[in-house]
Amino acid sequence: LFAAIIALAYAAAPTPAGAQSLFAFQGIYAGNNENFVGSPFNNGPTDSVNPFAGSKSWTGTAADGVTQQTMTVSGSAYSYSTYGQAHVAASATVTNPYYNPNNTPYFDGTTADDNGSPDLIALHGNAGWNDTLTYVGTQLSGYKVNYYFRLTGSASGDVEAGLNFAASDTALLDVFRTNTGNALWITAWHEVVWNQPFNTSADFFGGMTTHVSQRPEGQTISGSGDWSNTLTLFGIQIVDPNGNPYTDWTVTSASGTIYPQLQPAATPEPGSLALLLGIVVPLSSFLIRRRRG
Repeated sequence: LFAAIIALAYAAAPTPAGAQSLFAFQGIYAGNNENFVGSPFNNGPTDSVNPFAGSKSWTGTAADGVTQQTMTVSGSAYSYSTYGQAHVAASATVTNPYYNPNNTPYFDGTTADDNGSPDLIALHGNAGWNDTLTYVGTQLSGYKVNYYFRLTGSASGDVEAGLNFAASDTALLDVFRTNTGNALWITAWHEVVWNQPFNTSADFFGGMTTHVSQRPEGQTISGSGDWSNTLTLFGIQIVDPNGNPYTDWTVTSASGTIYPQLQPAATPEPGSLALLLGIVVPLSSFLIRRRRG
C-alpha cells in the first residue's frame, strides 16, 4: 500500500544563508495519481502544540457506474517543533469509500474540484525546522557529514510517517518513510566546507494515509499514528576522506541550538546501514507536488 505513496511529502525548501525557523501545520490531504492538496488546513503556532480537527466529504458515482455515494474523512491531529525535534500525532477515519476511475479527479495537480472524487486521502500533522550550521575543524577538504534521526511512537491501521531532509550542498533530498511507530533514519553523506554556512531542513509528517482504490467499496478505513515522543536528531557524524570518524570539530547554528556529535561507538554496524538509509531523490520532484489550500 505505502510503496506507491512516495510522493506524499511536504518538502521544505532550503533556507537562505543564516536563516532559522520552526514550522508546524496539520490538515486533510486528498488527490489523485499522487498529486494532492491540503484543505481544510491549520497553521501555527510553530513551537507549541497546535490542535486540528476537521472533516471533508466528496460525492461521486460508485463502482457500479450508477449509484451516487458520499465519502467522508474525519479526524484530528496536532504537531509542534523545536530545533532538533519534531512532534506529530494524527488519526482519522474514512467512511463509505467508493472508487470509480471514471469520476472527475478531485485534484489533477493544478486545480481542486469539489465536484470530483479523490483516490488518495490523508490526515497529517507536519512539523520541522530550518537551521543554518557552520562546522569548525580541520581546514582540509574531503570531509563528509551525515545526520542520525530516531523516530519513537506507535502506529495502527492505514498510516504513514516520513522525513524529508534537505541540505544546501546538493539538489538531492533525503527521503525516509515508514508505516510503523519506530525507526532509525540516517541521511546520505553531505560535503563539509569548514567555516562556511550550511543550510539544513528537516520536515517530518505523519498520520492516516490511504488509497481508497485499494480498499473494498463500502469499507471503513482508519489509521492512527502518535509520534509526539518523538522525531529527534540525536547525532551528527563527520568522517575524513578515508571514511574514518573525525571528532575534533564543533558546530554552531543560526538558532543557537547545540546539536549532538555522534560518538563512533554509537554508529550502527556497516551491514545494517543498507536497511536504514533513506531513499535519495531530486529535491525538485517533491517541491512541485507540495500544495496547501
